[in-house]
Amino acid sequence: MDKEEKGEFPTTLTEFKKYTESRIADMAAHHGYVKAKHPAPFYSFDVGAKGYIKNVTFGQQFFTMSYQGGRDEFRVILNMSFFSAEYADIFKRFNFKRGEEMLCTSLPSYKGFSRNGQGPRITNMGELNAIISAIDEKVLTLHDHLQTISDIDALINGGFADLFQETYMPLRTVIIARLAGNFRFEELIEEINAFPEMKWGVDKDIYQEKWPKLRQYLRDEVKSII
Repeated sequence: MDKEEKGEFPTTLTEFKKYTESRIADMAAHHGYVKAKHPAPFYSFDVGAKGYIKNVTFGQQFFTMSYQGGRDEFRVILNMSFFSAEYADIFKRFNFKRGEEMLCTSLPSYKGFSRNGQGPRITNMGELNAIISAIDEKVLTLHDHLQTISDIDALINGGFADLFQETYMPLRTVIIARLAGNFRFEELIEEINAFPEMKWGVDKDIYQEKWPKLRQYLRDEVKSII
């Protein structure tokens, strides 16, 4: 009988990953996810990464788990990406450097988790059980309610925002708002118009050329998909 079968806390990274991954796989299946590779048709980022995927009305939810540590101290790292063909079709027309995924998050983005990007420290079975339960209740259960583009819009621009603590890229907010038919679409455009250069991050060198074109395209060519 190995340590996992006896309920003992793993002592090596290999043991920890094997044990934790088996529990994550069961939990993911309960929420409707299946094992799969990163959905590459629309995105080049992280293509080939193995994780868990679920089809929803707006497209796909996909997450990966990775594990770090040793000597009886470990961390789990969850990265979640949301994909939409309609969103991708708009984004790829303008060659911005970031934002190709409709939503890209990790554990520190969710209320109840530390903003420490390394993930919570795990040194015993109680702490491991707590983090697995938290992923179940605060991440995957939340995602069960994110089925449509309107749900994603509410997460980023409205009603669900108090459950989340992510800072969103401006392009995501306005593209999603347009697709969801958000009545605040023009208000969001004005907010983005007023952003300082530093707010654009890696796109600060191209936004003055690209943003007006995207803004006009959203106004003239894109209709709500709900």
